[in-house]
Amino acid sequence: MDNFVERVELLKSVSWGAAPAWMPGTERLLLAHYQRLLPVWPAERKYLAPVERQRTADLWGRLTGAEQSQVEHAVQEILTSAAARGLSLEPTTSQLLPILLAWSLEVDLGRLTKEEDPGEPLVTLFQQGFQLNYTDAGIELQHLGGWQSMAPPERAFIATLGASDHAG
Repeated sequence: MDNFVERVELLKSVSWGAAPAWMPGTERLLLAHYQRLLPVWPAERKYLAPVERQRTADLWGRLTGAEQSQVEHAVQEILTSAAARGLSLEPTTSQLLPILLAWSLEVDLGRLTKEEDPGEPLVTLFQQGFQLNYTDAGIELQHLGGWQSMAPPERAFIATLGASDHAG
C-alpha cells in the first residue's frame, strides 16, 4: 500500500488553490491525465468530464468494501487537513479525491502501473497548488491569480498524442 499511503500524505499537504499563477506545463499535465484515460474512454464519446458517474462507478466497483472504506477514511483525512489550514476544495477537486485514491490502490494491487495511473498527472497538478472545477466554461484551474479555463480535450486529439507526451 505504499502508493496509496504516499498519495494520501501528498494530498494532505497540498496548498489547494495556492499556485502563484498559470505555469508552463499545466495544460500538459491535464492532457497527460486524459491520455491515461484513453483505455476506458468510450470511442463514441467525444469528451469526458473530469468526473463522470459511470467511470467512477466502474472504478469503485472494482474495490472491496474494506478498500472503499479505506478510501473514504483517507478522503476525510485530506479534507480535515485542508480545513485545519483554512483551505477549501472546489467541488470537482473534492469529487476527484476518491478517484485518485482508488487509482493509487489499483497501482498497489497490481491492476495498474504507476505509468498508467490517470491520477498521477492530477496529483502533480494539485501539488503545484492548482484546483479543478468543471463548469459550462470548461475545465477551470484555480490559482492565486484567479482561474484559467480550457475546453475539455477531444478524444480524437488525445489519441494523436504520443507516449512521449505523458507527464507525471
